[in-house]
Amino acid sequence: PLTRVNGAMARVAAEDYAVTVPDTRRRDEIGAIATALDSFRQSLAASQEANRVAHLRGAALSAGTTAMMITDNDHRITYVNDAMTQLLRQHSAAIRSSLPDFDPDALIGVRADRLLENGRHAASALDNAPSESLRIEQDLSSGTLVVSVNPVRDAAGVKIGHVAQWQDITAE
Repeated sequence: PLTRVNGAMARVAAEDYAVTVPDTRRRDEIGAIATALDSFRQSLAASQEANRVAHLRGAALSAGTTAMMITDNDHRITYVNDAMTQLLRQHSAAIRSSLPDFDPDALIGVRADRLLENGRHAASALDNAPSESLRIEQDLSSGTLVVSVNPVRDAAGVKIGHVAQWQDITAE
């Protein structure tokens, strides 16, 4: 029985989570070990699937044509996609008029609420109001931007940051 359980353990270690763990119905120490291994196998399989889905979502976010930004609870930028960088490059001169050190290619770690004139007020609204989302419209010398901000929550429902979709509505 230990050889069978050891074989299953080797397959789990090789990331074969479809393996059937033998001897889980035994009522002795070997059964307890097999049951623990099977529980561990199931957790690893669930984690692998969650990672696959997260990778797929991340790849879609990166490849998307909508300008997206993710911030932490302190409004520090943790992620921007290429569309976001491109949008901010187009408006960089206008943003620099109120934020002289602005660099659209060095956004990670920058406070997002500094990018727009109404940003600090908006950040305060996100932090202090029960609102689940926020829409900001900002006129710049280079055009008009609309930012839609929504909270990002973990599995327990605790807010861990924000996701913002930016749009240039100058033409509209």
